[in-house]
Amino acid sequence: MGGIRPGHRHGLDRWFTTGNLTVAYLSLTAAHPMPRTGDPTRYWNTLVTAGELLTTTPNPDTRITFALLRCRDHARKATRT
Repeated sequence: MGGIRPGHRHGLDRWFTTGNLTVAYLSLTAAHPMPRTGDPTRYWNTLVTAGELLTTTPNPDTRITFALLRCRDHARKATRT
């Protein structure tokens, strides 16, 4: 999917281990793929798919809905370049 900062990866490991998918998702939507090693189109499209899955849970966190909209916007922009 592309490189992310090493410190961010450590946090993701912790959130996935504890089952805190909402925080993990929101942290990825606030970050961006590393410019030289990342694939922005794949990064944002993957986050769109993950956000769509997270919004199917009962009573999804409203922050996920807003983050999903931003990811869709980033995905559209990444596809154009």
